[in-house]
Amino acid sequence: MPAPHAGSVGPRRPAGAHRRDASPTLTPPDQPHHSMRPLLAGLAFSLLVGCASAPLPPASAAPEPMERANRVDVRLDEPPAEALRLVARALAARGYGVESSDAALGILSTSPRAVGGIAVEIDATADDADGGSVVQLRGRFALDVRGLRTPMRIDLRGAGGSAARQAWDELVATAETFGGTVAYARD
Repeated sequence: MPAPHAGSVGPRRPAGAHRRDASPTLTPPDQPHHSMRPLLAGLAFSLLVGCASAPLPPASAAPEPMERANRVDVRLDEPPAEALRLVARALAARGYGVESSDAALGILSTSPRAVGGIAVEIDATADDADGGSVVQLRGRFALDVRGLRTPMRIDLRGAGGSAARQAWDELVATAETFGGTVAYARD
């Protein structure tokens, strides 16, 4: 048995030998190495997921939500400044804190609110519309995974109990508290 070389713990293995098997394991040149299979499977999966989640073109407001809708519009009879005040009160009643707002620009952003196991933030804009205003709601949600939060855009996706669907349902439920006509759009 050959003597161990400096710094090693056991006997020296022949080149190409596995740790548990002393016989050389060379792959014939006409066969792919087995460690390539997981790599190729991972690459195929990432390509499939990337194609499946490709962005969709914008869609204007409609009474029923379309695939991957990411905006909820509410038509109100009040002018934009008054509509924004109503929205701020409705958000506060649902437990949201207003993080920032600008009445002149017609914008409002909330601080994160815990909804189930996720944190939801909502952004609202109020614009003039014929004899009233349209309030547009968009949002972000984040899962708390080992202390890290990665915000994701709220849109209509995911299964019934998923975090993505939970965030979408919260955005819609919040919009419905404003008392106006609700429509859905995709930016």
